[in-house]
Parts: sequence; C-alpha cells; structure tokens
Amino acid sequence: QVRQAAIISISRDPRTHIRSSEIFVNIKGVTGVQKGMVDSGATINAIRAEVVEHLRWRPSSVEYVALANDEREVPLGEITVIIEWECGEEETTRLVLKDLHRLLILGTKWIDTADAVVYFNKGRVLVHR
Repeated sequence: QVRQAAIISISRDPRTHIRSSEIFVNIKGVTGVQKGMVDSGATINAIRAEVVEHLRWRPSSVEYVALANDEREVPLGEITVIIEWECGEEETTRLVLKDLHRLLILGTKWIDTADAVVYFNKGRVLVHR
C-alpha cells in the first residue's frame, strides 16, 4: 500500500547543504496543524518543547543531540505522540528539545519506520506503510 503526502516546501540549509521538505501534520493532543520537516540528514525524531509543553514527558537517556549548526543540545525529555499526516498516522517517540529550529523533525528513524521516500522534484513524500 502506497500513500502520498504533499510537500509544502523544500529547503536547503546553506550551512549543511542538506535538502529537506516540510509536510503538514496533526499531533494528537496538540491544537492546530503543525509543519513537520522531513529531514533525510537528521538521525533523530524531535519536537520543540513549546509544542508539547502541556503534555507529560519522560526522562530521556540521550545525553545530548548534535544539531545541524554544530551546536549541542541536551534533550528536556522524550514523549510518545501520534502524528497524523495527509494519508496516515503513526505513534512515535520524539526527543523534546528547547531550541529546535523547526517545530517537528521527521528524521531518518521516521523515514525508515514509515518506509517513506521523498521526491523533491515531484513535491511528494511516498509512504509505503
């Protein structure tokens, strides 16, 4: 089964030259639609603390995260949430970071779990789950 989600924008980080795309997602328990960045260069799944500040987190065993700008950030915790996108949903664990540059990072762990393929030239994310 193949499902599609439309990419709403594609960007290239000038410091890292990594291409990434954004899709709209809903997060159960969070009001409003959020932009999630599908980042094939991110080895983590993360969410900005302000998005889930009203929900319960648990401690994280991750000591720190190396960010794309070569800075390090200590996770405030981790949280399991259900993320819904145009054509599917998934329960996923996210690191909670205070200074995350995007609201939500859908990194290589999400890409692998969702069996997703990003086609930058077609403006599509194909999810094979």
